[in-house]
Amino acid sequence: WIIFTSARGVESFIARLRRLGRDIREMGAVSICAIGPATAERLRDHALRVAAMPAEYRAEAIIPAIGARRIRGARILIPRAQVAREVLPRELRKMGARTVEVAPAYRTVKPRGAQVEWMRELAAARAIDLVVFTSSSTVTNFSEMVGAAAKGLKAAVIGPITGETARKRGFEVVVCPGDYTVPALIAAIREHFAGYKSHTTLLAGAVGVAVIAGLFFLAPAGLAPIVRIGIGLAGFGLAAWAFALAFRRKSGGA
Repeated sequence: WIIFTSARGVESFIARLRRLGRDIREMGAVSICAIGPATAERLRDHALRVAAMPAEYRAEAIIPAIGARRIRGARILIPRAQVAREVLPRELRKMGARTVEVAPAYRTVKPRGAQVEWMRELAAARAIDLVVFTSSSTVTNFSEMVGAAAKGLKAAVIGPITGETARKRGFEVVVCPGDYTVPALIAAIREHFAGYKSHTTLLAGAVGVAVIAGLFFLAPAGLAPIVRIGIGLAGFGLAAWAFALAFRRKSGGA
């Protein structure tokens, strides 16, 4: 078996074959397992058929997807990131795999030339509405770059493993999709902000109504009607300002 845990692992594996001048047909009758539809799609791009894909897109789900009978005595190759959890190789060995070879196919590194000081300033000022993480390594790298200012920021994570890493690093995880894919993560983020804007709108509306009531209905009874109407219009203007301020604050976030 060859187990691919990401689309990046597929591309790195194919690129290595090309650099070595090897033929993909040398893989012979090997069976392929892929974590997630994006990984499976990338394999199909190279005319490679997936024999097993877990319903849950995480390493722990691979064991039941392949099946204990097919794991026992199997030779398994895992091309993946240089830094990754050891749960999958460990569990495969426990299930009786003959050999489990982990091949570092790529590594995640901190970007050069990143505007670290600017990010620290934004984080310290709480001017970041949401930080999006697609892997545990992105959490680790961002935390190490930004430092203590990152703690307490709201985060959207692609899955529970990334979420666990984010919480350990001090982030408040507010978005985690049911399907651990980028499209599902994007949809969950949109839903999160749609709900936030709805709540903001209701709050601004409540403030506006309160202002109108306070300025119009609680105006001294002895005032002329035209004066009371003028006060009411002023209250309406303040309510409109509250609405505009609420939406401007959300649209101006980083």
